[in-house]
Amino acid sequence: MDIGQSIFYDGELYDAYLASPALFDTDHDTEIDRDFWLKQAEKYGDPILEIGCGTGRISIPLAEAGFSVVGIDFATSMLAQARRKSARVEWLQEDIRTFNLDRKFACIFAPYYVFNYFHELENVEAVLKNCKTHLKPDGKLILDLAYLPPKFLRDLVEQERLVEIIREFVDPKTQEKILVKFEEKYDFKEQIHSELISYHFSSGKVVPDKLDHRIYFPKEIKAILKYNGFRIEQLFGDYDGTPFQVNSLRHILVCGHF
Repeated sequence: MDIGQSIFYDGELYDAYLASPALFDTDHDTEIDRDFWLKQAEKYGDPILEIGCGTGRISIPLAEAGFSVVGIDFATSMLAQARRKSARVEWLQEDIRTFNLDRKFACIFAPYYVFNYFHELENVEAVLKNCKTHLKPDGKLILDLAYLPPKFLRDLVEQERLVEIIREFVDPKTQEKILVKFEEKYDFKEQIHSELISYHFSSGKVVPDKLDHRIYFPKEIKAILKYNGFRIEQLFGDYDGTPFQVNSLRHILVCGHF
């Protein structure tokens, strides 16, 4: 589904969704990674560029901590919501494959699977080229990638994983209750992990949605980074700084460039 048509990219609905308690234990905890990004900012300095900033879930806490932050996103509604929430961040509507800000950053952050939305090599390389252009000589690109451990993949093959309800929240515009149902699938040939989401409104309306993440395996992403001018300096398997291992739940890369 095109970003412009996806209910997931409606800024107000997105924030209402994230503010609701997760009812399923693997749904993303919206607080858990903020401290990680703050620690990276403290370590590597500013200015900071967040690509795929959405409604400012990461950019705003960074700015409130005193860092100079630019947030870019393609989705109009997400940026409108971000601007309503904070004027401390410089919000820009840009395509992260083609933006040109004519300045350099100490850090470029790509939180919560932003990089995985690019499925084709030419788009991935365009993002990396652009990031490299906008980094200071000692700057860091930090990618938070979707990762599927072997056990998860095995379970996905052996059984259809349907979660009845993962969130329940209220539409801030209409006050209508929305139940969110979720199913996930994996295409081994294309390396695409699909999240099939359906929003069930109390009026009876059901809106289907789909988020597709290209899964980049460790050796694969290392090669892509290398041949686009980046080296991996640190690997984390979770936001607490645990080293990356085969059964890690996350794949977080701190990259320098050459």
